[in-house]
Amino acid sequence: MRTFLISTLITLSMVSVGQNSYQIVDTTKTWNTIRIGYGALNVVSCGGTKTNWFRDIYEPGDQYLVVIESDDSLQQEWDYKGVIREDTLNKRVYYNRFGETEGLIYDFSLEVGDTVFVDNQYLNYNEVVHLVVDSIDVVDIYGVMRNRFYLSGLDLSVKDPYYPDEIWIEGIGSNYGIMQSGLGGIAIGGGTVKLLCASQNNNTIYMDSLFNECYIDTFYPQIQQWRLDTAYVNTYYEFQVQVDTGNATSFALIGELIPEGFTFDPTTGLLTGTPTQAGTFACVILALDSVMNWYTDIIYEDLIVTLPTETSNIDKPKDINTYPNPFNATLNIDVARPDNQEFLLEIYSSDGKPVCRMAFTGLAKPDLSRLKNGLYLVRVMDSEGKVLYNERIIKGY
Repeated sequence: MRTFLISTLITLSMVSVGQNSYQIVDTTKTWNTIRIGYGALNVVSCGGTKTNWFRDIYEPGDQYLVVIESDDSLQQEWDYKGVIREDTLNKRVYYNRFGETEGLIYDFSLEVGDTVFVDNQYLNYNEVVHLVVDSIDVVDIYGVMRNRFYLSGLDLSVKDPYYPDEIWIEGIGSNYGIMQSGLGGIAIGGGTVKLLCASQNNNTIYMDSLFNECYIDTFYPQIQQWRLDTAYVNTYYEFQVQVDTGNATSFALIGELIPEGFTFDPTTGLLTGTPTQAGTFACVILALDSVMNWYTDIIYEDLIVTLPTETSNIDKPKDINTYPNPFNATLNIDVARPDNQEFLLEIYSSDGKPVCRMAFTGLAKPDLSRLKNGLYLVRVMDSEGKVLYNERIIKGY
């Protein structure tokens, strides 16, 4: 693949070709096309925006223009994509990729009922696409009256009765993108492309009514976490879903699949609960762009619930002391904090069953003489349920 620097292209393109508003192959025009992907549960993803430009870098009088394409917003580097020419007399456009035989990609001389055979090498589709003209109307776009062609694919087995498979606009191109003509007649899955905008001499001549933007690299809102925190049996759990709203003016969070024992508040984005059994449970939370009415992100993860004794230890604060360890009948949990705040003590057996729960201030001395000898877990939490410290203790050894 050959890459051109934009400065070189500008130097080689001093002479403008084709100032006619109805001409496609024109060095004064640019087109921006967005790639849209469809994932699990119909979550859409943005594959970025491509910009196309036609440049005259051959000998003066050559009928072909070079097709170049850029993926970056600054448009510093451009990739060579073949050559294109227009038969202005017959209103047809031809494209040739890398020295192959040229193929017809547009025909604006069509009438209702005509069939056009699109051979678009840009699509990497090895067959000719058959499109038929269902209807033609005239539309005013930024003060210019343009013919608009509604086409349907003859090779598609399933057709949408409400929408055409493809739309061509004179002087602008396909609704799928300037280089994507014929795509509406191909059965594809997993995503699509869409023409965002077109401009001539830096003046907008077309703008997609759905997006109303010329460059998009992310669909918002976006969920900032990709995994869930671990939960523990008989322990209060709280997970805050964090969202980057970006340019989304209205959004919502949807708890599509919430494990039993947990609840999800779509207003606050809080997933809470007190699980009663260990295991792995599927959890799905979706982010919705309410204006576009589509999902833009997803947490699709297993919520892992383990026994408290399986939890990793938290660094022990210097003001919390648990003694003796091992112990026989009485255990001391001393929290030396000057604010006289209340704490919560929980003790679990090795199989995750709670054996002691009490609130205390300063020093707790639970009587554990009734407990069998073995391994236990001590957990100290603040008044809001935040775990301050976990420690494994042993009785009777």
